[in-house]
Amino acid sequence: MGRRVLVPALLLAALAAGPAPASAASLTLGRSCYRAGATVEIRGSALAREVPLTVRLDGTPVGTVATDAVGSFAASWKAPQLPAGVRERAFTLDAVDAAGAVLATGTLRVSAFSAEFSPDRGDPRTWRARFSVHGFRLPGGGRTVYLHYVRPGGRLERTVRLGRAQGPCGSIARTRLRRIFPFAATRGTWTLQFDSRRVYRRDRRPSVSRKVRISRVA
Repeated sequence: MGRRVLVPALLLAALAAGPAPASAASLTLGRSCYRAGATVEIRGSALAREVPLTVRLDGTPVGTVATDAVGSFAASWKAPQLPAGVRERAFTLDAVDAAGAVLATGTLRVSAFSAEFSPDRGDPRTWRARFSVHGFRLPGGGRTVYLHYVRPGGRLERTVRLGRAQGPCGSIARTRLRRIFPFAATRGTWTLQFDSRRVYRRDRRPSVSRKVRISRVA
C-alpha cells in the first residue's frame, strides 16, 4: 500500500496487516510507554474495510490512515512532546470514520526520561532531598534505578540504589527524604548519574546526569 502522512513532520505508513481478529475493533501500540519524540507504532484491527479514517490524539486530528481489505492498518509517527513541567502523561487515541463515529480507542502513554531532586541546593553536610525519576522502563532501561556519585576528577566514589521504578513508564514519584551526599563530599563539581545498571560506566546509555557544585566544606 502507499504511504500517507499524519502531518508533514510525522511519517505514517499504511501497511497491510494479517487477518482481523474476531473481536471488537481496537487500536494497539507497540509499547506500554514511549519517550517524548520517539517513534510510536500503532495498529488498528477489526475496523471497517478499505475506508479512510482520521486518527485523533486527545480529540485533535493528527492525520489519516486507510484500512486494508480485512479492516486493519499499521502506522508509525512521533510521540508528542510534553508540556514544561510534565514528566508523564496518558493521551487518548481514537480512530473515527468520515461521519465522525469513533470506531476504536487506545491509550498512548508518554514519559520524559528524567531524574530530579528537591530541594535542589543546600549545605552538602546536611542537605536532604527527595528524588524523582521518570521513564526508566523505556527501551534500554530497567526497573531498578541506581545513582552513581562521580568525583570532580572523574572517579566513581559510590553507587546507591534509589529504588524500583513502577508503572508502565517506570517511575519513582518521590523517594523518602534522604541525604544528597551520604558521605563527606569534597569541593568541586560532582556528577550524579542515574541509570538502571549497578556497575558504573561513564558512557552508559540511557542515563541522566546532574551536576552539583560544592564550593566549600567544613
